[in-house]
Amino acid sequence: MDELDFYIEQSKYSAPGKYSNLFDNLPESIIEISKIVHNLIVHQEDTKEFYGFKVPSDKKLQPNTRYVEKILEIIINCNNQLLSVVRKPKERFIGTCRDFALLTCSILRHQNIPARVRCGFADYFHHDWFSDHWVCEYFDKKNKKWKLVDSELGKEEVRKYQIDFDTIDIPRNKFIVAGKAWLLALENKINSDLLGVKDIGVKGFWFIKADVIRDLAALNKIELLAWDYTDFIDDPFKNINERSKEEITLINNIAFTTSKDKIDFDKVFQIYNSNKNLQISNKVRSYSPKGPIDVNI
Repeated sequence: MDELDFYIEQSKYSAPGKYSNLFDNLPESIIEISKIVHNLIVHQEDTKEFYGFKVPSDKKLQPNTRYVEKILEIIINCNNQLLSVVRKPKERFIGTCRDFALLTCSILRHQNIPARVRCGFADYFHHDWFSDHWVCEYFDKKNKKWKLVDSELGKEEVRKYQIDFDTIDIPRNKFIVAGKAWLLALENKINSDLLGVKDIGVKGFWFIKADVIRDLAALNKIELLAWDYTDFIDDPFKNINERSKEEITLINNIAFTTSKDKIDFDKVFQIYNSNKNLQISNKVRSYSPKGPIDVNI
């Protein structure tokens, strides 16, 4: 299949299902879509700082929601108005960066705009740290290039984090896709211990490796949760020299392929399908708030 056609089609995760009609009358402007998504979701870590409330106990597991269809169901059950109507923060879906990216991706695909979720690291939340982060990458048909949009960045976040760039065309040095981060760390151009989840101290090459695999999966339209692991990536290590040459060569190959601005579409599929360690089966280990559990997906 042609690359652009492939990324127009919904995945089983991005498909709006019975709620697809909610997308029919949305604006086709990327900036307006980003604003709408921002007003439908609130990040689970931001409710208190930005909006002054704690996540209610009955909503704490919402970030475990995998499918856009279910996300939309939760949103509509809380407020059944048009998606373009701004919700009060307490009426929004409690999610993560992955959910902002996936819902944006879903709307764009519905509008026949090629889009995909990307996994990597952003430097705009902490100036001394590259935070594990997910955004949506969409194809700008007019300029014939892929661009990054971060719908998590609304007015509050722009002010708080002093964002000085276009949030619908994020510079590639502000959000670094996982493969690029791996290569930069390997070349000692970035300290690997400054990439990860700062608040819980999850960092380093083993975590970057996990994100490289999750990004490869997303490029194959398997948009996992940010805390989903397979046996191949649920294997923490401290030093890269603890890993076999074969494993490092494999990750390097993925990183070279997925880090390019113009990705070799066929090679993304070839790499993913050529090694069972890279493939996502129907079961993953998910480190949810309840602890690690095996989940059928």
